[in-house]
Amino acid sequence: MASFGIIALTAVSFPGESEAIVSKPEEAGAAQTSPHYGVAFAAKLAGEAGLINLELHELADAAVSQAVTTAVVKLSRKPGGRYGIKYSARQSDEALGILSQASINASSSASGNARPLVIISSDVSTSFETLSQAVGTAKSLGATVF
Repeated sequence: MASFGIIALTAVSFPGESEAIVSKPEEAGAAQTSPHYGVAFAAKLAGEAGLINLELHELADAAVSQAVTTAVVKLSRKPGGRYGIKYSARQSDEALGILSQASINASSSASGNARPLVIISSDVSTSFETLSQAVGTAKSLGATVF
């Protein structure tokens, strides 16, 4: 009998102006410390896969990166299904740093499946070598890559 699963993909949103978080997190004030990722969280608790989309965030910004890392780590610690991230191949360095921290936390917690899922997107300017390297690095962290 065939089976299927659900992958819920959501961006981390922050209370207040989302544009301030993406481009100028300092303008969002204390709101940036309370990220919401409810769809991914609910999917994971229901035994399915909850992924956070990092493509919409400027991960090179330290405040944004820290808030997103906190959200992914919290998601990885919750019981239930699998967790993961989606990111652009050009964000690989920052995204894999976030994934590494989440993987360490998930393996040390009592969460169900500590092996993350990763979706790597590319655009016309992404070379095959860049995409291949991003996939290889994500797999070296134990991720299942789509």
